[in-house]
Amino acid sequence: MRKTLKRLLRFAEALARPLGLRLFLLRDAREADYCVLDKNMWSPFQEKNENVRLYERGLEKVDGAASDSIYRRLRFYSLFQMIRPVLSRSVPGDFAECGVWKGHSAWCAAALMREHGGSRRLHIFDSFEGLSERGREDGTRFSLSPRELAEERRLFACGKEVVRENLEEFDFLDFYKGWIPSRFDDVADRAFAFVHIDVDLHQPTMDSLEFFFERLSRGGVIVVDDYGHTSFEGCTRAVREFIGKHDPALFYETPMGGAFIVK
Repeated sequence: MRKTLKRLLRFAEALARPLGLRLFLLRDAREADYCVLDKNMWSPFQEKNENVRLYERGLEKVDGAASDSIYRRLRFYSLFQMIRPVLSRSVPGDFAECGVWKGHSAWCAAALMREHGGSRRLHIFDSFEGLSERGREDGTRFSLSPRELAEERRLFACGKEVVRENLEEFDFLDFYKGWIPSRFDDVADRAFAFVHIDVDLHQPTMDSLEFFFERLSRGGVIVVDDYGHTSFEGCTRAVREFIGKHDPALFYETPMGGAFIVK
């Protein structure tokens, strides 16, 4: 029975791979059968701790249930673990987010900022028109048709007024509409403590890293959400190129995708 189950699972994994899906298997004991990764095996989801509650409040605020997944939850959990020390240690500077989509991560970051108090501002940069065109460096393991590329760009579009409404409870946000890096000069004189980069593609990721790392305070953090994502290999290339030219105090690739850069 066990051998048959293993064969079936391997067959399912082979079928899923061409569709861009990957199955991850865990075994919690030598005598146990394999099982698909289950969020119920991770204790914070059972405890409903403060980070899980924050994620779920933000998801509700931006009507983002369709984007919910175990992998997104784990990435956000790590994101919050990087924001909290920046606030508690009073690293000087504002916050910024490049690529806001519906505002889920921005809502969560703003909620933590409000909880901590102070006079920081959160600067939000986005085209509000979806993704820019893929460049030469933006390869993907999947072959996308022109129709699929257009759908990809549309998927990540969310109007500025919708995002404003989702984040309306916060009075310390500034919005900059335009393709990255066209509006960066508006904050060229600011220092930053925390920057969240979620722009998917090579060139906007590189532009964001080059601009904000120079203005990042000592002990400040940059989070790159799409690092390691097989659909956006250009982002991973940009981060590796950037790390090769700079010397951050810490670079950490999270197991569920994404990377942290600490100055």
